[in-house]
Amino acid sequence: MASGLMSCLAARLGIAEPEVLRKAEEYLRLSQVKCAGLSARTTETSSAVMCLDLAASCGKCPLDRAYLIKLSGLNKKMYQSCLKSFECLLGLKSSIGIRDLAVQFSCTEAVNMASKILQSYKSSLPQTQQLDLDLSRPLFTTAALLSACKRGWRFSYSTKEEKEDNG
Repeated sequence: MASGLMSCLAARLGIAEPEVLRKAEEYLRLSQVKCAGLSARTTETSSAVMCLDLAASCGKCPLDRAYLIKLSGLNKKMYQSCLKSFECLLGLKSSIGIRDLAVQFSCTEAVNMASKILQSYKSSLPQTQQLDLDLSRPLFTTAALLSACKRGWRFSYSTKEEKEDNG
């Protein structure tokens, strides 16, 4: 039954790659074992949709998030929460880079500065701490991008003020 549901949902989402479908079915089987505590908040359909979402993102297959949420039958907040829980419980690591984050928040001009901030932070630490440091974790990338955006905003804001004062 789950395989039929999965293939039906995949067809509705336009997923034709068999690898993505196999990966989604694997995630669904794992979720039935590892994510049993989430079953009170999710239905079989919503679980299948989230597994398809995770498999498609691993396979670099873009999907319409709004349509996924609609198919799942959950509201946006609940869908995102359950998807993140599935991701963690299934042991999937979603590494979103600085560039991806910058595109999402429309601040691509801050990417280079954010990379420099991360490198500066890493070089300021003692050698022993640098070995265990993973700068690709979302905490570090988000903080670096936020700092870069704030610095860039302050800079652009101060240059506008100077132009207005001079002009």
